[in-house]
Amino acid sequence: MATLICNVLCSFRYCKEHKDVQPEALWKLLTYRPKHFRWAGADLFPGVTAAGRPEMVVLEVNSCPSGQKYMPHGTGMDSGYHKLMSETFRDTVSSKCDPFLRNKPLAVVLDKNQLETSGYAAALADITKEPVYVVEAYLNQPKEHNIRWTDGIMEVRDVEDQWHAVRAAFRYVTQKPWTRIPLTTKTVVFNPISCCLAGGRNKLLAAMAYEDFNKQQGGTGLRIRTPRTFLRVTKAQIPTAVQALGGKAVIKVPYSNCGQGVYTVTSQKELDKLMALDLNYEKFIVQALVGHKNWSSSQWHHACTLPDEEGREYVFDTRLMVHATPDGFRPLCIFSRRAHLPLPDTLDGTEDSWEYLGTNLSIKDTIGAWQSDTERLLSVDNEPFEALGLSVENLVDGFVQTVMAATAIDKMCCRLKAKSPRSVRSPAHYTSSSHTTIPVNHSDVMAYVIHPREARPYSFLHPAMGEAKTHPTVTAFLHLDTEQIIHRYCKEHKEVQPEALWKILTYRPKHFRWAGGDLFAGVAATGQREMVVVEVNSVPTGPKYMPHGGTGMDSSYHKLMGETFLDTVSSKCDPSLRNMPLAVLHDKQNTHRQQIEPIAYATALADITKEPVYLVETFVDQPKEHSIRWTDGIMEVRDVEDQWHAVRAALRYVTQKPWTRIPLTTKTVVFNHIASDLSGGRNKLLAAMAYDDFNKQQGGTGLHIRTPRTFLRVTKAQIPTAVQALGGKAVIKVPYSNCGQGVYTVTSQKELDKLMALDLNYEKFIVQALVGHKNWSSSQWHHACTLPDEEGREYVFDTRLMVHSTPDGFRPLCIFSRRAHLPLPDTLDGTEDSWEYLGTNLSIKDTIGAWQSDTERLLSVDNEPFEALGLSVENLVDGFVQTVMATTAIDKMCCRLVRPDNSFDFEEFAVLADDRKILEEIYDLSDTSDETSVVN
Repeated sequence: MATLICNVLCSFRYCKEHKDVQPEALWKLLTYRPKHFRWAGADLFPGVTAAGRPEMVVLEVNSCPSGQKYMPHGTGMDSGYHKLMSETFRDTVSSKCDPFLRNKPLAVVLDKNQLETSGYAAALADITKEPVYVVEAYLNQPKEHNIRWTDGIMEVRDVEDQWHAVRAAFRYVTQKPWTRIPLTTKTVVFNPISCCLAGGRNKLLAAMAYEDFNKQQGGTGLRIRTPRTFLRVTKAQIPTAVQALGGKAVIKVPYSNCGQGVYTVTSQKELDKLMALDLNYEKFIVQALVGHKNWSSSQWHHACTLPDEEGREYVFDTRLMVHATPDGFRPLCIFSRRAHLPLPDTLDGTEDSWEYLGTNLSIKDTIGAWQSDTERLLSVDNEPFEALGLSVENLVDGFVQTVMAATAIDKMCCRLKAKSPRSVRSPAHYTSSSHTTIPVNHSDVMAYVIHPREARPYSFLHPAMGEAKTHPTVTAFLHLDTEQIIHRYCKEHKEVQPEALWKILTYRPKHFRWAGGDLFAGVAATGQREMVVVEVNSVPTGPKYMPHGGTGMDSSYHKLMGETFLDTVSSKCDPSLRNMPLAVLHDKQNTHRQQIEPIAYATALADITKEPVYLVETFVDQPKEHSIRWTDGIMEVRDVEDQWHAVRAALRYVTQKPWTRIPLTTKTVVFNHIASDLSGGRNKLLAAMAYDDFNKQQGGTGLHIRTPRTFLRVTKAQIPTAVQALGGKAVIKVPYSNCGQGVYTVTSQKELDKLMALDLNYEKFIVQALVGHKNWSSSQWHHACTLPDEEGREYVFDTRLMVHSTPDGFRPLCIFSRRAHLPLPDTLDGTEDSWEYLGTNLSIKDTIGAWQSDTERLLSVDNEPFEALGLSVENLVDGFVQTVMATTAIDKMCCRLVRPDNSFDFEEFAVLADDRKILEEIYDLSDTSDETSVVN
C-alpha cells in the first residue's frame, strides 16, 4: 500500500511539472510488472535545455548496479539490501522457481564489491532464515572453478569441495557475465543474463530499446531523454560520426562497464588517441557530448554542482537505483559522483576531457586493482547533497526516467527471450560449442499504438521553432474566407473570371486531397511579382514549422485529420472494414525530429476518433511483408506482439518510392492515393503534363499555372541539347525523386559534364529554364530574393504552401519558407556550385549518411524570419491559388489514370511516362493481367 501511495504522489508531482504527460500512462508505467529486468540502476546527468529548463538525461542503465554501500539507513530490515531481497528477489523466486529445485539452497554470485555482496547475502539469510552461499565467479577463472551448470541447474562448490544444486542465485557478476552464466537456466538467476544483453550491459541494444519505447509511448508525453545517438558505428566510421557532432562526442564500447570503454572526445588529439586503441568489438555507439553551455554538442548542457568557495563548478551524475515490487517500481538508493576537475567554459584542445567530464568512481590503483575514488563521491548526506542543487522534482524526474529506461530494456529482453532457443545452453566458456547467438533485428516490429486523449498541451513543433508566433500578415491571410480570397485575387488579376476561380477553389478532388506547393517568388520582365510553381508534393512536410495555439484541436495536424482524412474515409471506406482500426504509415528515419509529423498525425487522429491508431514504419529497403502486408487489397499491419491487424484506412506519410510497397488498387483507404504520386505528386513529368492540360482547359478564364519553360521526356543523351536551347542555364529533374534529390542546376559546362557522368536511374527526364538573377536568368522570371541583410546579401528562397480539400473547398494548412546556403551572385564565372545559391530544400545528409533538416536556412512565419521575405497578403493569396490550381490539375490527371472501377490504367500510364524503369518498380506488388502486357 505504501508503494501505491508513493506512486500516486510521484505521478501527481511529475504531471504537475510535465503537463504534456498523460497521468494514466505514467501510472501504467510506474505499476508495470517487468518479466525479467526487476532491479536497475540508472546513471543520469542533470541537464539544462536551451530554454533553461532542467531535465534529467539518461546516460546508461545498469543491470547489476552498485550503490547500497553509499546510502545511509537504520538497522534491521530497513536497508536497501533487505528491501531488494524481500520485496523483489524473493517475489521473483517464488514465481519462477522450478518445482524440482524448491528445497535447494540459495546463493549470491559475485565478481567484485564484496561489501555489497556480503550485505545482500546477509539480508537474504536474515529474511529466509536459511544459509546462503556466497560464491566468487571471476572472468579469468578456470572452467568449473566455483560454479558449474548441469542441465540448466547451477551448482556451487563449497569449502569441502562438495557441489550443491541451487534453486536461485542473486547475480552480482558484472564483467561479461554471459561468458559463465547461460542465457537459459532452470536455476532462477536474478537479474537474468538476457537483461545484460538486452541493454543492462549492452549500450547498443539499450539505445534501440529506448527508441522503441519512445515510439510505443507516442502521444502520452512520456519520453526517455538521451543525447543524439549514432548506432552500429564501425571503428572506421567513428571520425565521421564525431565530425557530424561538431567534433565533440562520446564513444561507447557497447559491452563495457565501470566507466571502461567510454571515451570523451573534444579535440583531434583525443580522437587520434582513441583511434589508436584496440576497442575489442566491431560496432560502437557515438553520442552527442553533454558539456558546458558554450561548447556542448548535445541539446542539453550540464547543470553542474553549485560553485564552491573558489567558484569552481563540477560535472556530476546521479545514480538512482530502482526495483520492481508487487505494487510497482520503487527507488532503492541514490548517490552522485563528480568529475575530477571543474568544467571549463572554453577548450584549447590540449586537455584530457575525461578529467572534467568523467564521473565514474572506479579507478585502478598502481598495481592494477580496482578501487573507488570516494573523494569524488557526493552522497545524500546533508553537505554533499546540498552542493548538487537538486530538488524533489529533479529526483522525481530522475526516478521516472529510470523506470522508463528499465521498462524499455525489459521489453527488449522479452523480445529476445521470445526469439532465443528454447533448449538449455551453456556459455562458450564452459562448453566446446560455439558462442550462443541471439537473433537481433532492431527493425523487426514496426507497428505501435497511439492512444486517444481529450487534450494535449503540446504542439509537435520542431525544436528550431522555439517560441515562434505567426506574423500578422500570415494570420490575416489564413483568416480570409473563399469569397475574400477571390475578391483579392481578381482585384490583382483583372483578367481572371471570378466564377472560374470560385469553381477551382471549391472543386472536390476525387483522389488528391492534400498537397504542398513549392513556389518561387518570381519577378516578371514588367517588374510584377508572381508566385511560380516549382513542384507539388503529395506527402508534404510542414506543420512542424507552423506555429499554432498548441492545445486542443487547433493544429494543422488536427485540421487535416478532422476535415479531410475522416471525410475521405467516410465516403470511401469498404463496408466490410468499417470496424477495423486506423493507421499512419511512414518511412521517416528513426530520430525524434524526423518522426515528429507522423507521430503528430497519428496522435491527432486518435484524439479526434477516440480510438487507438497504429503508427507503422515501412521503409523502401524492408523485406516484403515486414511491417505491412496486403491480402485481397486489404492492408494488414503487424503489432509489437507479432499479430496482424486489418486496417480500414491509413494516412500515408511514405515518401520514398511508395509504389514499390503499396498497391495502386486497394480496399483499405490510402490517403493520399498512390495514383496521386504517379500522376504528379511524386512524378514531375506527369505533373508538367497535367499543368499543360489544365492551362488548355482554362483558356479564356484568365487562370494559368505558372511554370518555367519545360522540355518533357528528355533522354539523357538529349540533355545537353535541351540545356543549350535554354542558353546554357537550366534545371534537370529526375521525375520520381524528392527531398531535393534528383534536381540538378546547371549554369556552366563544368556542371553539365558532372551531371552527364552520373547514373540518373531512369530513362526520361524534364529540363526547365532556370530562374536565376535578373542578369542571367534563362526563365521569364528572375528571383525576388530575400530583403538585403546587414551586409547587403540577398538569398534565393522558396515558399511551401500546404493545402487540403474540405467539404467547403480548399483551405491553406501551413506555410514556411527556405533559403539557399549562399547569397545569389549577380554574375557567374563558371566555377561555382550553383546549387549552393539556388537550392533551397532543407533535407541534407550528414557525414554518416543520415537525413537531417538544415534548420539554419528555415524561414518560418515567425515575425523576424517572415519579414525578410518581403511577402504581402496578396503574394500569399497568389501562391494559394497557384497551389490549388496545380493540385487540381494533378487530381484530374489522376482521374484520367484511375478507371471508374478504381483499377489503375497501366497502358495509359505507360504511354505518358514512356519509361520502362518506373514501370518495373510499380509491378512489384501487382498481379493484374494488363500490367504484364504493358511490360511485354
